[in-house]
Amino acid sequence: MPKSSTTALTFYPAYCFSTSPTFNTWAKLTIADIHGLRNRSGYEGQNLYFHLNHPIKWVRSVGVIVAFDTLDYRWNFQIDDGSGAAIEVTCPRERPSISEPSTTTNTTTAQNNPFRDLGMKGRTLSGVEIDMLGVDLGAVVKVKGGIGEFRGERTITLERITIVRNTTEEADAWNELHQFHSNILVKPWVITLEEQRKLKEEADGTRLKAEEKLRRRTHREQKVMMKRARADRDTRKEVRKQKRRTSDKENYIV
Repeated sequence: MPKSSTTALTFYPAYCFSTSPTFNTWAKLTIADIHGLRNRSGYEGQNLYFHLNHPIKWVRSVGVIVAFDTLDYRWNFQIDDGSGAAIEVTCPRERPSISEPSTTTNTTTAQNNPFRDLGMKGRTLSGVEIDMLGVDLGAVVKVKGGIGEFRGERTITLERITIVRNTTEEADAWNELHQFHSNILVKPWVITLEEQRKLKEEADGTRLKAEEKLRRRTHREQKVMMKRARADRDTRKEVRKQKRRTSDKENYIV
């Protein structure tokens, strides 16, 4: 990635993120780029990171699979894109109906693992189904996902995966990455004060609408609870009356 400017950066409030060219998209990054993203105070636990002042939550990388572990409930595999770093990619998986041995070695291949093609359906944390059939050691893949951390190391939580079939596809992917860097990432994200004002008004309006909706729902729930309480009270009164009538009748008979 080209060297960034040393000019002091302006970090905008979260209500401005919807206009960011990196926030609601697959940011095309090298693996070294992903490891170089920075945390920022106030966004802990949100899997949100920054390049310069660009907020980044979703990434796309292309690399060769250099390790592949099949575990009972997930896949872990590592990709290397030649940028000087590798990264682990994780994906939950459906456990196959027959007994499948776990593989925890980077020497596993489709030829010596007859269980490789069993139970190859996965489902991402967002609910998207993923077919991992054909994804194996040595395959060049295009992965898309969220950024996570495990034991202090960045990871990718898989959302999409595509096998890159030939050098033309791979070259196209790298060209897209280069354009993303040169058009977006080399300079800070800038929005005007007027844009910020409008975005804040929209955010405040949305917040007020949400608060009003919550107030109305709470009011409705309180009315329902009061109605139920009155009904319960009336029921208890009727039961007491019935008991008194029964007691009076028994006393009269005696």
